[in-house]
Amino acid sequence: MRNWFWIILVGGVFLAACGTSPSASPAVLPTASLTTLSTVAPATSPSQTHRALRKIVFTSFRDGHPEIYLMNSDGSFPVRLTQNPEGNYAAGWSPDGRSIVFHSGRDGNDEIYVMNADGTGQRRITQLKASIFALSLSQSGTQIVFVTTAGESSSKIYTAQVDGSAVRCLSVSENYDTSPAWAPDSHSIAFVSTRDGSPEIYVMREDGSDQKRLTRNQLAEHDLTWSPDGKRIAFSADGAVYLMNFNGAGLTQITDDQHDAYPLAWSSSAEIIVAKYVGNQTRELYAVAVEGAHERFLTNVSSDMVAALSPDKQQIAYVSDLIIYVVNIDGSGKMALTEHGVMNTAPDWQP
Repeated sequence: MRNWFWIILVGGVFLAACGTSPSASPAVLPTASLTTLSTVAPATSPSQTHRALRKIVFTSFRDGHPEIYLMNSDGSFPVRLTQNPEGNYAAGWSPDGRSIVFHSGRDGNDEIYVMNADGTGQRRITQLKASIFALSLSQSGTQIVFVTTAGESSSKIYTAQVDGSAVRCLSVSENYDTSPAWAPDSHSIAFVSTRDGSPEIYVMREDGSDQKRLTRNQLAEHDLTWSPDGKRIAFSADGAVYLMNFNGAGLTQITDDQHDAYPLAWSSSAEIIVAKYVGNQTRELYAVAVEGAHERFLTNVSSDMVAALSPDKQQIAYVSDLIIYVVNIDGSGKMALTEHGVMNTAPDWQP
C-alpha cells in the first residue's frame, strides 16, 4: 500500500512554525530564452488527426536537472520554459490557460512561482523557506493551496493568492495535515490530518475556518479527489477506492482491496479513472463506474505514475517508465510523447 503521507521533498529549509507568514512583494525574475528542441512531429494516432492539438506542460530531466517544458499533445515542438540548474517543477495551469504555477529552488530554497504560458514573466509569489509539495490552483484561478513540512513531526497546509498576497496557514494542529484538494466551487478544501490519532479526512472553508472531520474509520485515507459537481469525494484507503458524500455520509467501497488502487481523476460524475497495482512493478488504469462498480480496462503503466485528464475528458496523459504517453478514454490510441532514456513527469493539459 502506498504510504498515505508519501511526499517528494525538493530541498529548502524546513518551516519551523505554522503562523501567518508575511508575503514579500512578488519578485520578477529574468526569463530564460525559450528553446525549441524539435520541429518534427511524431507519428500521430488516428484520433489525433480529428482532434485539435492541445498544449501539455511537463517536467523533464533531459538537461541533467528538472526543467519545465511545453509540448503539443502529440509530442511535437517541445519548448523549454525555464532554465535554472537548481530545479524547476511544473505544478499546473491557471483555469484560463494563460499562466503556469510551479515551484523552484532557484533562490536557495523551495518557493512557488508563476509564469506566462510562453515562459515569460517568471516571478516568485512566496517567501516561506520551506519544502513545498501538493501544490494546486483553485478552479477560480485566484488561490493556490500547498503543503509545507516542519521537520519530521508535522506538515501544514497554506493558501496564497496568485499575485503573492495573503499567504495564510490554515492548519490548526501540530500534526500532519496533507493531501489538500479544492472543491469545484473553490470555496472548500478537503484534506487528510492525523490530529485525532490516525489519518482521517476533513473539510474546511477556503480561509481555514469551519474545519470538520468527515471520516471515522481508521482506514488511512489518501489521494482525495472531488466529483465535478462537488457532491462526492473519492479517496484511497487500505488498498481500495471509496466514495462518500461531501458531508461524509454514504461511504461506499467501489474497488476491491487486493490491488492497492487509488483514484486519479473523474472522467464524469459517473466514472472515475483508477490506478491499480497488479505486481511486477506494474499498474493498470481502469475507468470505474461509481454506481455498480463496473470496471473498464484502459492501459498498463509502470508502478510509479501520474496521470492527467484532458479538458474534454477524452484523453489521459500519464507517465510510465519515465515516458509521457497519451491514451484515449476508451483505451485506444496509446502514443508515446517523449523519448526513452530520460525522466519526464508531471504532465498537465492546458485548459
